[in-house]
Amino acid sequence: MKTPVAIACLICCGAALAQTPLAGAQTAENAMQVAPCTRHLKYYQDGKPSSCQVSQAFWVGAIQIPSGSDIALRPNGEVGSAWLGKDATVYGQALPAGTVLHFGEGVRLRHFWLPKDMVLQGHLVRGQDDGAGARLHPNGKLLAVWLAQDEVIDGVPCTSSGNVLRMGLGVIRLGTQRMAWFHDNGHLQQAMLSQDVSLQGHSFKKGEVISLGPDGKVDLNAKKLYEW
Repeated sequence: MKTPVAIACLICCGAALAQTPLAGAQTAENAMQVAPCTRHLKYYQDGKPSSCQVSQAFWVGAIQIPSGSDIALRPNGEVGSAWLGKDATVYGQALPAGTVLHFGEGVRLRHFWLPKDMVLQGHLVRGQDDGAGARLHPNGKLLAVWLAQDEVIDGVPCTSSGNVLRMGLGVIRLGTQRMAWFHDNGHLQQAMLSQDVSLQGHSFKKGEVISLGPDGKVDLNAKKLYEW
């Protein structure tokens, strides 16, 4: 019978860490981390840990998971999700306790859920507990968020995530295209319009998804961004 004492889950970092352009990030030599699973352990049928609460901080790539956090593990030992037990900093962005981090393969942060609506980098971001979450660029700038309220960003009237009924149920099919997307310099890259608007000589209708370049110019030929 397994006991929680001295059970540890090896986190495989792989080559993904080398792609993280962050000053002070873990190096390939010291990034292999062990998740100190000592509480609330659950197991897969083959006896490998499936989830636990960690007793001390550990690293998943360039992200430090604080002690007291609950983590879910994949069968191969990689961390799939982490429920932050304390406030933490992720790619330079402060996130509160209760935030859920979701990882892709290896150590790649895919998206995160905030425990409540809160302002991040000047934008009121919706809290959530399911679906596609907010995203960050590796430099810590916002990549994509669900806005908690209509907001004018870089002169563009962007719709909130809760305006589906007002915009018409047909916009649901747009999925994460309805999020506000940003370039890594902080400027708006893509958004769904909350109202009719004329921008830079072009007329757009409420509910349209428009794109802008890093310089803020309307890009009529840009491929629409989305990620599930």
